Amino acid sequence: MSKHIDDFITLAQGSTDLADLSSLFEKIIRNMGFGEWAYQVVNQKTESKPLILGSYPESWVQHYVEQSYQKIDPVIINGPQQSRLFLWSGLKPKEGLIKKQEIFFNEAKEFGLKDGVGLPIHGVNGGYSMISASINASSEEISKICKEHQVTLQLVSYIYNNFAQNFISERRLLSDAVLLTPKEKECLQWAYAGKTYWETSQIMGISEKTVDFHLANVRGKLSVFSTREAVVKAIMFGILPT
Repeated sequence: MSKHIDDFITLAQGSTDLADLSSLFEKIIRNMGFGEWAYQVVNQKTESKPLILGSYPESWVQHYVEQSYQKIDPVIINGPQQSRLFLWSGLKPKEGLIKKQEIFFNEAKEFGLKDGVGLPIHGVNGGYSMISASINASSEEISKICKEHQVTLQLVSYIYNNFAQNFISERRLLSDAVLLTPKEKECLQWAYAGKTYWETSQIMGISEKTVDFHLANVRGKLSVFSTREAVVKAIMFGILPT
């Protein structure tokens, strides 16, 4: 176990940005048997949209944010009260889930997120982050994976969080270095709000093709491959307000 931790620390120290760090983290947890994962920075302002990184399907993350599911997600609401790694399915209250939570879990399953584990990482002033990782396996296999890798997953998650927070807080004055045109910034803001290209085109009175053109320029300027990554990077570096 110690070698895995030492190797991850060494590689994390050499990571150049959050995407590089996340790629390293994903590789190590997949080797342990975990599937899709997410790192969610929980904002204490309940009306603020959550910052979610990781490998969850982009369409699911967009839907999650659009529906403000962080307000009812048991992993986010009840997870912080756990002292160690926990199973999503183990958080269901004895009195049962409310209707919205049942819908939430059913929708998550449609995206391949049937069950998994969570790990709360507490920060200062009541803030915290949540590491989640899916495990699409039988109950016996899930128990085996958790028992075998619990300590290692906890340690690499803490390490990832420390380095990720450094990247998030640095900002590096990117907002001064990257100049987005008003139209590019407006398209990005509507993408952040969860709007589709068609919805953005209707709001702005331009064609979908023009929306695509502006967001392609944004992705190029921010050196990312997806609009979701562009939104995350723009928030991290102060280009978009939260």
